Amino acid sequence: MKKIYFHGTNRKNAKSILKNGFRKGTFFADHLEDALCYGGRNIFEVAIDFKFRKGCRPADFSWQVSCANLIKKESIVSYKIYS
Repeated sequence: MKKIYFHGTNRKNAKSILKNGFRKGTFFADHLEDALCYGGRNIFEVAIDFKFRKGCRPADFSWQVSCANLIKKESIVSYKIYS
């Protein structure tokens, strides 16, 4: 089952993500507020099933996860810039 995670970043990286997807080792937050606080105003909602993705694991903090694999751009549910 897929779950929605959030990834915040800057404008330059957002353009790259929209074109290429997420790089290996990218962090995703469980909550929008965490992605805004630690990542940036450019927020992606991403549907990921970490349970079945080899190399994905909870990060050092319970509010985020990291994945050793690439996350394709097709996993993006939405993209929004917050002010």
